[in-house]
Amino acid sequence: MAFLVFGLLLWCGMHFVPALAPGLKSAVITKVGPNGYKGLFALTVFAGLACIILGWRSTTPQFFFVLPQGFRHIGYLLILIAFIIIGAAHYPSRIKRVIPHPMLTGVALWAFTHLLLNGDSRSLVLFGTLLVWSVLEILLINRRDGSVTPPAAPPWKVEFVGLLVSVFIFLALAYFHRFFTGIPIFNL
Repeated sequence: MAFLVFGLLLWCGMHFVPALAPGLKSAVITKVGPNGYKGLFALTVFAGLACIILGWRSTTPQFFFVLPQGFRHIGYLLILIAFIIIGAAHYPSRIKRVIPHPMLTGVALWAFTHLLLNGDSRSLVLFGTLLVWSVLEILLINRRDGSVTPPAAPPWKVEFVGLLVSVFIFLALAYFHRFFTGIPIFNL
């Protein structure tokens, strides 16, 4: 569990720097340049992710509840919706006209759904932390940047391609889920 918590501290801490410590971010950029900052950011987040995965895999979960199997399908649908919302952050989208922070909103939905589907100690730590982080990050960004101007609606072709890419990524990650979590989604 210590690796899991340490990884979450790295992940959340680094992501909070721009909103909570803009002076620190500016000082690091002054010292190592914008690309150096991006590199340090990426390395820290990657190290955090590696610790999260190692911590997850090495922690024996203690179960608090187990949902009936039928609820899994609702959860998978919510996670697919989360992936579509997250995907919308990366291309012009009508979703951005309704959801100002699609990446963080999608992560919040993903984490919330995982909390519902997995009633164990390590899930509570991981997904509870990521849910709180994503909601706090939205609030901090709104406080820092003010209101967001909705973008223009893109052509439907762009929207459709973005949707297909999001669904493909969802299916690929669902297939490979067993390799990084030890928990299979598909029984193939």
